[in-house]
Amino acid sequence: MAENLKTGPHVYHTTGFSAAAMAALCTILIETHPRPPQRTGRPRALTTEQEIRPTLVYHRRNRTQAELAESFDVDQSSVSRAICRWTPRLAEALEDFIPTVDDLDSSRTLLVDGTLVPCWNWRDQSGLYSGKHHRTGLNLQVACDLDGRLVWVSDPAPGSTHDAKAIRHTGLLDHFPDPRRWPTRATPGWA
Repeated sequence: MAENLKTGPHVYHTTGFSAAAMAALCTILIETHPRPPQRTGRPRALTTEQEIRPTLVYHRRNRTQAELAESFDVDQSSVSRAICRWTPRLAEALEDFIPTVDDLDSSRTLLVDGTLVPCWNWRDQSGLYSGKHHRTGLNLQVACDLDGRLVWVSDPAPGSTHDAKAIRHTGLLDHFPDPRRWPTRATPGWA
């Protein structure tokens, strides 16, 4: 079943999964998190499979809950409940499919770049402010192959962390012992 979760060129742009991968993911989630039978109240607006799809679209496309509700012909509150219900369960189900540094092939050439993922300004978290970007966020290091396929994303570091420091702390460079085989930096900034 794990093979079915790999995405290929024929994926739905809204969810990022092919039909087979979507079916496999739904099967995994339904088996590990069955929905208890409803004894009272109004019938649910969405089936389990229908709840998972807007949750994936919400995270992949950053669409508002109101837009998703309109697309799926339900109330915004139904979409909100689906997202709250399935987000932690999706993370749990897909955890084994997230590549780590040890999963990377050290003989391949990779392009690596840092990016700031914006977040709210938390006053008690002063390390989130990036002087380079003049906003708060988390620093992620992203690696892709020469065909542009994403192969690895680091754990987040505070936004104030310089890319050179962030990449050293990921362990990525330790995985490539020969400096001539180090991943190529997409833009100047760390070396």
